[in-house]
Amino acid sequence: MKDKPTRSFFHLEAPTIMVLSLTLGIIFMVGHYFFYNRLNNQPAPDSGYRFWTGSLKVSGQQVNIAAGSIFALLVKTGLGAAITTALDQSIWKKIRTQPTQIALIDDMVSLPTTAWSLTSLQLWRSYPLGALIGVFIWLLPVISVITPATLTVRATPNNHTQLGHVPQVDFASLKFANFLSFEKDSFTYDSPQIEVKRIVESVTIEGEILSVTPPFPNSSWHLDFHGPALNCHLIDQVSRDLILQNVQENNNCSSGSVYGYLSWTRTAPNYGGRHAVDVEDSIVPFDSDNSLEPATLGPDAASTSPLTLYVAAFPGMPKRTYVDSPSDPDNCPANSTFVQNATIVECILQNASYSGNFTFTNGAQRIESARQRYLNEVSYMGPATSSTSFDTPEHQLDSRSDLETIAYQAILDAFDRLLQGSIALVQTRNPATPWGGPTLSQGLQISGTSVMSTVIGTAPELEFILDYMEGNGSTSPFGNMLAGSRSRGQNLPSILEQVFENITFSMMSPQIFQYNHSSPLAPAQVPILVTRIENLYVFSWSVLVIAYGIALLFSLSHVGFGLLAYFSSGGSYSSKFSTVLRTTRRAGLSSSIEPSDESGKNPLPRYIAESTISMVYSREHRGHGVIERERQPYFHVSETE
Repeated sequence: MKDKPTRSFFHLEAPTIMVLSLTLGIIFMVGHYFFYNRLNNQPAPDSGYRFWTGSLKVSGQQVNIAAGSIFALLVKTGLGAAITTALDQSIWKKIRTQPTQIALIDDMVSLPTTAWSLTSLQLWRSYPLGALIGVFIWLLPVISVITPATLTVRATPNNHTQLGHVPQVDFASLKFANFLSFEKDSFTYDSPQIEVKRIVESVTIEGEILSVTPPFPNSSWHLDFHGPALNCHLIDQVSRDLILQNVQENNNCSSGSVYGYLSWTRTAPNYGGRHAVDVEDSIVPFDSDNSLEPATLGPDAASTSPLTLYVAAFPGMPKRTYVDSPSDPDNCPANSTFVQNATIVECILQNASYSGNFTFTNGAQRIESARQRYLNEVSYMGPATSSTSFDTPEHQLDSRSDLETIAYQAILDAFDRLLQGSIALVQTRNPATPWGGPTLSQGLQISGTSVMSTVIGTAPELEFILDYMEGNGSTSPFGNMLAGSRSRGQNLPSILEQVFENITFSMMSPQIFQYNHSSPLAPAQVPILVTRIENLYVFSWSVLVIAYGIALLFSLSHVGFGLLAYFSSGGSYSSKFSTVLRTTRRAGLSSSIEPSDESGKNPLPRYIAESTISMVYSREHRGHGVIERERQPYFHVSETE
């Protein structure tokens, strides 16, 4: 009699594998979650690791994503082992408790390895639990695809605030003006620097603030500062009457000019009756010689009045309806009709407080500017002198206020040069010739001004001039820059103020006008909100939890069924060949196997597939503390010699 070795462990093999594998799967799930959660919102490393003397480089991102894939694979392996073992227990319980068709057994035992078995209708009818377990086994690899993908790398803005220098205009500088030097210790303002002219022309034509160089490509800051501004308003009635009288006296419809647009500056006191209208400071455009005041900046040092610009529009300018028409001495109405409904704007140079919000996104500029309030009027800055001789103009002026005044008047001077001048309809009566009678020639004459080539020309008060120009071709000194359908702009006072404000902010554009930050006079650093685009890990934890949660729920239920099958069967079963050999030694088969089919080669003969095997016994015995019922097979046990 042979001794039977004790196999207590193998008796508990199935529940041990199921519980241990399930536990390991849960541990790897939790580890995967915490690993990804630790990486969440952390910068994705750019550095890598080199292997094999540097010939192979693996980035930190690849290492982390590979680690996540390994976690997912270990979870799949643990759950797969638990579910497959549970399926074995369930299959053997079914086979050992009732006669089962061979084809059904083939489908059941091949579920973990052959997905085609799930298409068997007999399997779903006779063993739906096993079919469901098989479906889950084949869907289990999906979690090893979904869960690693819950960690992604995303370009994310990262905001932080730091102190730093931002573009600020140093108006207390002589870089804005050109000077005339008559003596070693005396300097007189002459004209604006060419860079000032360039900025003024660009802003006035485009109507936008020029590009400012930010300290960082993606940053924003707030800045309060003082700068030049224009205070523009309709002129008072007394001054209006004086100007209209002066213009009316200089209009000549019969054979001369009728003005539709004029721009000029206030001039110094009237010496010796220079102006046709005798006022302390002349505000009228034409002098006693019927010439338009040529000064582009005024009044000068002889006056205490602030620097002032005038812009006037006269929509009563005659319509240009014919050219080279027969002379008609009665075609001109009274001169007073030409100045009716006139708009006269007075702009006074002021020192103002500004507030600006600067925002830059990938280099794109957005500036929200606001003029807070006017501080004081700015008058002309005359010759600068010093009791001590110096070699440079900066040493001649020891007052920041004086320096700022020079900068302000240089900017206004450049602005005035664009606007100052006239637009008039000129009529010339030509006498009769041997070849024909007298004729009348008409033409729109633009003298000095470039206003219609700027955004100021979109003001509704100047729309009538635009109609003249578009109807007869552009006469702009900048060429044919007038669009056929030009949008209507703000009213004249508002657009003059806005354009000048944009000019003030645009002075931040060139480096030459900014502060030397190493100077003790440089302004303090300001808080800058810096936005850096960083590659950060983003963990979609909800997707991972849902995926693992579903997998765990099904795994627990299947392992539960496997444990029930284990306790019901009284022992552990597996799909090993030794298990099949032992369980089928005394099994009954409903039909005999032909000798030619005993080789076991595929395909399976149909009669065998339809045969039924029974492992139900009638005799009862005890072994290893487990009661096993043995009954005689329902079918004859075939024996082949």
